Amino acid sequence: MESLHSFEYPLGEERVHITYRLWSQPGSEKRPTVICAHGIAQNSRHFDALANRLCRDFDVITPDYPGRGRSNWLQNKLNYTHQSYAAIFGAFMQQLPADEIYWIGTSMAGITGIMLASQANTPIHKLVLNDIGPVVPLVSMQAALISAQRPPMVFVSFEEALERVGPYTANFGITDPALKETFVRASVRQMDDGTWRPDYDPDIYCRVRQNPELAAQSYPYWNFWETIRCPVLVVHGADSTTLTAETIAQMRQTRPDLTVVDIPNTGHAPHLMDDTQAEIIRQWLLKP
Repeated sequence: MESLHSFEYPLGEERVHITYRLWSQPGSEKRPTVICAHGIAQNSRHFDALANRLCRDFDVITPDYPGRGRSNWLQNKLNYTHQSYAAIFGAFMQQLPADEIYWIGTSMAGITGIMLASQANTPIHKLVLNDIGPVVPLVSMQAALISAQRPPMVFVSFEEALERVGPYTANFGITDPALKETFVRASVRQMDDGTWRPDYDPDIYCRVRQNPELAAQSYPYWNFWETIRCPVLVVHGADSTTLTAETIAQMRQTRPDLTVVDIPNTGHAPHLMDDTQAEIIRQWLLKP
């Protein structure tokens, strides 16, 4: 069963309103809570299929990051940062009635998970990183700059959105037409005037748009990674340029027990929307 909830957090001079979906089974005993956190241009709806499968065994929370989905757009656009997200979701987890939290983070949200799981007395007991490691590489920063400089997309119909956005889903490993339509439908929202647009604040890229030099380097988070003690699963797009074999090898130097699953014919990042990928995660989370 899915229900909609909200959480507020004071960020600077504004209050951030976070909307999240709770997937649970009525009358079930207390179970670990799984937080499924999305990538930079995604939202909670991209986890509908995964949450629907995982809620048979766990209570599942799928939040919308600030500026995405039903969560509010930030007034101070420069607050769209990993540091802000870690502060918001650190406070969010503290108010949950959960003894054990498992964090599944795609790309951007994987960095949030790394930062939170590294903290002393963290409630995160298991961490799943979807095609991200403890570094945001140069290629990802350059891709963010390209997105920042692109004019906001507007579509006259969903069919146009599917036609224009659909080809990009191949990078997520999506080839099935029905799955492509589901992914695109989760990615866009119909406006009051009947047009469709991506379901996020275009200013999520504000920082790199105002400071293009930020895209000239990579950003390491190894200091956080080295203090993580919980089990970690990495779901790796085999053709990804964001998470490379070199990064995975470096991760293993400090965590030889790291579990890595390669998803073939997939770039950045695996979609996590079919039975095969869902079962990989479910079985790993169920391990004692």
